[in-house]
Amino acid sequence: RLAISRAMADDSATPSAKLTQLIIPLRAAREILKLCQECAANKHADRVVTLQTDGPNVFLNVNGFTFSSKLVDGSFPSYHQIIPDKTTYSAKLDRRAMIESLKAISVSTGATGGVCLSFDANKVTIEATSVNGDGSDELECDWSGPARKYGFNAKYLIDALNSFDADFVTLGLSDEIDPAVVSASDSENQTAIVMPMRY
Repeated sequence: RLAISRAMADDSATPSAKLTQLIIPLRAAREILKLCQECAANKHADRVVTLQTDGPNVFLNVNGFTFSSKLVDGSFPSYHQIIPDKTTYSAKLDRRAMIESLKAISVSTGATGGVCLSFDANKVTIEATSVNGDGSDELECDWSGPARKYGFNAKYLIDALNSFDADFVTLGLSDEIDPAVVSASDSENQTAIVMPMRY
């Protein structure tokens, strides 16, 4: 699974700066996200975030608070090659309804991994099977292709959907083993990739 988010940055303070790649530890990234969310929720806060580096360290200033972390040494994997330029089919889904359905089926069946998404006309059927029983749900969707089935890890798909704020997302699909692309029309700078699994 992969999530990509892009944002505009004002580099006027350091006009000579070149594009820099920073690898921030996951724990530090979560703390930075928490600080930014708290800042965004405070209408009186200065919402400018300043990012600076000094050797192996990164410093983030948010609303007068400075957070520091050591950077991860190394190069980030080349992920661009796994992102499809285009997909064959697409399904426009209610993001929140899809999340709740995936959670409910996983809990009711005790399934810890795979779910099957069956797309046909204007609906998607979500199914899971485990030793504890079977579960299924049906949601409306805008599907662009013929009837097809895809398997996914429910948790990975939920994580991808949770990374968006939009009410509706588009799930781009091709063959059963090709990467699925999650996107939203009002989040052009955000993309999530989820690899299907055999179900």
